[in-house]
Amino acid sequence: MKNIYYNIKDFFFPQQRWIKKYVNWNKWQDKDVLMEGFLSGVIIELVEEEQPLEHFDFEEEEHALFAENLKMAYKWFKEEKPELLKMQEEELDKVPTDDMQIRENGSITFKYSYEETYGLYDDIEKRIINLDTKWFIWTIENRHHLWT
Repeated sequence: MKNIYYNIKDFFFPQQRWIKKYVNWNKWQDKDVLMEGFLSGVIIELVEEEQPLEHFDFEEEEHALFAENLKMAYKWFKEEKPELLKMQEEELDKVPTDDMQIRENGSITFKYSYEETYGLYDDIEKRIINLDTKWFIWTIENRHHLWT
């Protein structure tokens, strides 16, 4: 009887509502985007809601290292990545609209090289991918510590 109660209760009041803040659950998204949203949300929610950093024994080397990495992962997902995404969007807005020229014979030429047009945008993208990958791997490798 207890199981029926909890099944009904959890249906109307899900225990993991926080996921909806990070995963667009009612619209199509590719699996990689869902995974990225979920894993970054795990770190943000853990630090903000469960506050594990208050429970660590910082005298123990393993706990201190984990706590330091958790702080860095949180800072990446919460502060640094959004700032880089904003910079990337600003770079995209700077792309010249008069760059392309279509000649009479149908060939297309560009005033600026790809590097001149998208170089900084691509550099930011590479940095985001590399740091996301670093912290996603760290999250999975340290999942046994992600409970309070």
